[in-house]
Formats: sequence, structure tokens, C-alpha cells
Amino acid sequence: MLDGHPEEFDENMATPLRDLSHTSIRPPGDTLFTYADMDIDLLSKELGIPWESSKTIPFGEVVPYLGFVWDLNACTVAIPTEKKLKCLNVIDEWKKKPTHTLVEAQALYGKLLHTSLVIPAG
Repeated sequence: MLDGHPEEFDENMATPLRDLSHTSIRPPGDTLFTYADMDIDLLSKELGIPWESSKTIPFGEVVPYLGFVWDLNACTVAIPTEKKLKCLNVIDEWKKKPTHTLVEAQALYGKLLHTSLVIPAG
């Protein structure tokens, strides 16, 4: 913690972990992993936690995350075409007006800052 004390948790870690892999009905391709999306969905349902399964991304080497496309093998991050077009459209709309509100400026700045994170320094 910031004050130098160790983090404290409500869980005392006294309950042993349970191996639930034998109860999983995961597809054969997912047996390489400790868990699968189906496992998360089933456990969330059992716990009564709403889980938006449409936002689930299958395991893979190239995955979308935070609006970017991450290629884990090539160690690259790219801006997807849809996001590029959306940003260009926002810039085009910006250019149509001679003045802007603070909120409009902050919105454009946020979009540009977010996408600039994939551009190497220099």
C-alpha cells in the first residue's frame, strides 16, 4: 500500500482451491488452457453475477483489447480500420466548425491521445 503496509484482503486463503476442470464442458481446443469462456459463464451464472458474454474474446494470438488489435507473436499493437475511420470522421466533423466547447476539445483530445499510444516515440 502507499503507506508501506501490506495489502489486506477479506479472504484469509484458508479454503483450499478446487479443481473444477473435470466439470468443464469446454471444446477440445480449449483443453490446452486452465479455463475456458464457458467456465466463466457457468460460474458467473452460479454466483448470480451478470456477465456480458457478447464481450468475451476467445483465446488467441491476435486479439482485440482496449480498442486495439494486439498481436502477441509479433509483439505489435495496431489500430483497427473501423477505429481509424471513426477517428478520421471525428476530425472531419471538428474541422467543419470554427469554434468548439471545452467538452468537444476534451473529447477529441481523448480520442487522439488514446490512438497515439500505438505510435512509437520519435
